[in-house]
Amino acid sequence: MPKDPEKLFLEILKIDTGLLRSRFETVSHIAPLEGHRAVQDWLLRRYLCADRDLALVSGHGVTSDTGEAEFAIDVTHCLGSTAVILDEPELVATPNAESPVFLAATCNSTRVDVNPSCFLTRLDDSAMPSAPSTYLKELKIKVRTWAPGGTSAGRVRFSWVCVLEVARFYVMPG
Repeated sequence: MPKDPEKLFLEILKIDTGLLRSRFETVSHIAPLEGHRAVQDWLLRRYLCADRDLALVSGHGVTSDTGEAEFAIDVTHCLGSTAVILDEPELVATPNAESPVFLAATCNSTRVDVNPSCFLTRLDDSAMPSAPSTYLKELKIKVRTWAPGGTSAGRVRFSWVCVLEVARFYVMPG
């Protein structure tokens, strides 16, 4: 096996793509974006915006025989070990089926307070004005599918996409 990374990459390209697909499955795609959080002030009847970092995350899956699938979204895989999710995602899931099927997706998360010895920054490590006091430690998505008659529909392929508000989490030394 070559030790040179470039030669190794060329050797990997020679491997049968079927074998590669069985070993390296695409779980999701993550795209960091600069964005804004818009909040409506009902008293002043106007919108207020704050700069926020977003992550557009998408993927696909298949429900079990009972019509359920559950998976975790972890932004640390691609955004680094200090990345955290700040709020519940905007989530859309769509069935990819030949016959009619219904799909519902729900989010379940654990909210954690930001400890006084910790702080949040933007993804580029710049200061985050009006940083939130909590973040999500764990984010799990549950998908359920059923047939028009109300019985569960198993082995249904689906795609999903969500927008997450993200930041970096640091512990102050000392």
